[in-house]
Amino acid sequence: YDEVIQGHVHFGYVHEREGVRFRTLRAVGMGYAEHEPKDMAYYIILHEKTDGYDVEEVYVLYDRKAMIEHIVNSDMPDKSKISRFVGQQI
Repeated sequence: YDEVIQGHVHFGYVHEREGVRFRTLRAVGMGYAEHEPKDMAYYIILHEKTDGYDVEEVYVLYDRKAMIEHIVNSDMPDKSKISRFVGQQI
């Protein structure tokens, strides 16, 4: 493989080992680095070329306030723990 792309990781990460690049997609609403805004969702687009591909990183607005309201108003048993993951204490 040239690259392994995985999700469900809470931070963006790119690492290369033995010629294979490993890339994780950060979670929605959870930016850890300064360049990762918390009110943005993130995805990538692979653009095929004759000698490989280019990776385009795309950020889109995400209604973080609505997400937090849904967590607070939910009946999930671990909502206080989940709210801490998104930087909101309930």
